[in-house]
Amino acid sequence: MVEEWRSTEPDYAETATLVRELDAMKRRGSALLVVGSVPDRVRSRACEALLGTDVARRRLFVVTEDREPPLSCLPQMHRDGDHARVVEYTRPARGATATAATPLLPVPTRTVSCGRLSELGIEISESIEALDRAASGLSPAELRLCFDSLVPVLASSDEVTVFRFLHLLSHRVRSVDGMAHVHLPVESDSPVIGRLSPLFDAVIELSETETGPAQRWRLRDRNVETGWLAL
Repeated sequence: MVEEWRSTEPDYAETATLVRELDAMKRRGSALLVVGSVPDRVRSRACEALLGTDVARRRLFVVTEDREPPLSCLPQMHRDGDHARVVEYTRPARGATATAATPLLPVPTRTVSCGRLSELGIEISESIEALDRAASGLSPAELRLCFDSLVPVLASSDEVTVFRFLHLLSHRVRSVDGMAHVHLPVESDSPVIGRLSPLFDAVIELSETETGPAQRWRLRDRNVETGWLAL
């Protein structure tokens, strides 16, 4: 989860609730929805915090946009198939033959170019299985998954199909007590957020405030919303 943060307007009861919930999510696994129309650098900053800096982590990047995932969370010595993997999802142009894309990271990369979410789900599941096997069994919160954007997926698949896909994805991550965060870089009042949010343990809204990048958490089960916390 967020390894370090501070509140711009501290509410100590609210902060204590959030800390307890973060610890519980680390133990049982979780899925988080990251929203807000913000610059890529703000998304990357939030992503790095959610991926964590601990070298013991196993990280899986699901790439749907032409945008490189954050590298700072990957120690140089752990940029290998035992510690990190990339699954790249693309849709081939009509009438074109799909070709493998150039890997976005110096780690093992699998490309799904048929445009089918079922194939993407299989590749993600197999990548998790490989990381689990390399770890001889993943510890709670050891797996960190970043899904870089739902926007291309929603543009090419109907919302019911996307909902089912996300349900299976979150279940797979929780099955190994992992932690997934899914980026949906749209305005926070977009109706699609309300329709997808029941699948997630929390919704994290990103914003660029006068004091810099900030995040606001809505915890679904506890019906708690924090104030703005600096990234």
